[in-house]
Amino acid sequence: MNVEGKKLIYLCLFLFVISFLLYLYGLAPTVTLVDSGELIAAAYFKGNAHPPGFPTYLLISHIFTLIPIGNIAQRVNFVSCLFASFSIIVFFLLCINIIEIYIRLSHKLDSKRKKKEINYSNNSYIYASFISSLILMLSFSLWSYAEIAEVYTMNLFFILLTFLMLILFYGGKLNNRVNYKYIYIAALCFGLGLGIHHVTVVLMIPALFYIFLKGIDLSFFKNWRFALALICMMIGLSTYLYLIIAAKNNPVLNWGNPDNWERFFRHITAWQYRSNISVNFVQIYKEIKEYLLFNYQQFNPIIILLILIGVIIILKTNFLRNLFFLVIVCNLSYGLVYAIAEDKDAYYLMTYAFECIVLGVVLFKYSSLKMRKFRYIVYLLALIVIIYQFAINIKILPKNQYYIAEKYVNDTFNSMKEAGIYLTQDWQIYAPLFYYQHIYNRRPDIVSIDVNLLKRSWYVEYIASYYPDIAKFSNIEINNFIEKVSKFEKGLPYDSVELQQAYIDLINSFIRYAFSEGKAAYLGLVIEEGVGNFLKRIPVGLVYYLSDRENIYIQSPEIDVSEFEKLVYKMDKVINEKVIPYYSSMLLNRGIYLNRISMHNEAISVYQKILRLKQDKRTYELLADSYLMIQDKEKARFYYEYIIKNYGSTLAIDKKLEFTKK
Repeated sequence: MNVEGKKLIYLCLFLFVISFLLYLYGLAPTVTLVDSGELIAAAYFKGNAHPPGFPTYLLISHIFTLIPIGNIAQRVNFVSCLFASFSIIVFFLLCINIIEIYIRLSHKLDSKRKKKEINYSNNSYIYASFISSLILMLSFSLWSYAEIAEVYTMNLFFILLTFLMLILFYGGKLNNRVNYKYIYIAALCFGLGLGIHHVTVVLMIPALFYIFLKGIDLSFFKNWRFALALICMMIGLSTYLYLIIAAKNNPVLNWGNPDNWERFFRHITAWQYRSNISVNFVQIYKEIKEYLLFNYQQFNPIIILLILIGVIIILKTNFLRNLFFLVIVCNLSYGLVYAIAEDKDAYYLMTYAFECIVLGVVLFKYSSLKMRKFRYIVYLLALIVIIYQFAINIKILPKNQYYIAEKYVNDTFNSMKEAGIYLTQDWQIYAPLFYYQHIYNRRPDIVSIDVNLLKRSWYVEYIASYYPDIAKFSNIEINNFIEKVSKFEKGLPYDSVELQQAYIDLINSFIRYAFSEGKAAYLGLVIEEGVGNFLKRIPVGLVYYLSDRENIYIQSPEIDVSEFEKLVYKMDKVINEKVIPYYSSMLLNRGIYLNRISMHNEAISVYQKILRLKQDKRTYELLADSYLMIQDKEKARFYYEYIIKNYGSTLAIDKKLEFTKK
């Protein structure tokens, strides 16, 4: 092995170890929000996750759930950490090989122009790739997803590996050393990648096919090598058979129940998410703005500036220019028309990776100039940027103290003192709650139902099979709903009014079942009109207790909001846009209810908690009103004056302020 080969091995090992330790340090200690709880449960029970199913991810993750170290969530979180570290190594090698191709093509171009400003013989392309790898390693999104149970780091690994194999093949052709094994490995990795997050893999097809066509001639499609490549791809794709096999075994989590080819096709095509795709200029403008903000979140301004310079540089090289724009344009074009609230930044991970490759080209170009002093300046600047990016992100990205999902579940469970049924439309609570209830058997006396999932026949079937007593009581409503929703799912004509009414009747039948059994019925975040409208909603903690009586006092559990003050949550979009608003809303409703039954001191305590979560005019006014109700005019006056100073005055507030002065 030559010196350069040893150097590459040492650098790869260094990148793996440092990235692995970094991500392992920040590994989430338990389940997190969004899809984490669902994916962990699907992997653990050998079940099916939400469309398109992620069979490759579930099969690999299931193996890790069997390792008796840590809790189940930690084991699946570790999978993301491991594949993020693998991705950094693959990226490093990919960056090296792309820069080598750039060197070869640029050398030809410089020879034609009879000028040579760059020293192509030194190893600066290796150091440039190493620095770019560190930048990617420290980028916001990759670091974030490396610490939780999600599909994105494994997906990134297989896409990068596919690119690396094709680039090695193309590079070999340039050097007159064609090796078809790279094509076969690329095909296998491509198939396996399609079994993780097929949308982001499919978006890379134009760029992958471009490299592929650059490396082969048309005769390839007429011989056995093409057939072998297809076989390798199909072997990778064969992981999708897992979905049917898993469904036949009726696991606890069997999303979509793809036990036949019709359901299987609907599941892998993510049929239920088609409504998220729309084309309108307002959305496109919003998504472009969000994409630019994501980029600013990933990299500091100096890196962004260098990437822009790199884009200008690669414009002179047809291969790199075309490759870069195929990746960016295809990735971005889908992102602009696909609207989702969470993890949108993960869809752009390949974009960030290729931006870092462009960064590597820039670093190589300027560190290879014959002026040695300029080279040292480039390396010093890169070192400063890396230290700065690490210093910023190390404060906010490690999730080793991330207990918000666990807290959300505990606070919800504590809000339900009696056995009963809990209905919610909040995925941020249902996914981790499903994890705790089904894997660790927490609160088996509570039947938790996601009202949004109840709109799908497979979930109704899950409720019917897992809770036979409920199925027996609600048999008529279940059959009526399945009959109507099946038409919708199969694309047949259906009556939307009748379907909605059958849906509401089904939910209400579950509530009636609870009352018939002498159990409690609870509502979380349920916005469907007509649900439980024959009962009164009494806010207790994070749920509504349904009762046929009004103005009764039910003690609420102590809700500690200090957890939200941790720095790790400050940049978490889901926590700030969904969880905190829900806590605030439920606490606000509790405070208003307490005021109505003359429990003003307790209401004051509730409003003060809300103000620790978020500050707004309405909460301050309710707090001031509560002080006024207990005749504490001094404190009431203080808050009314504060409202006027910070939010402006209204006639009602002016009158109340005047009253405090009497």
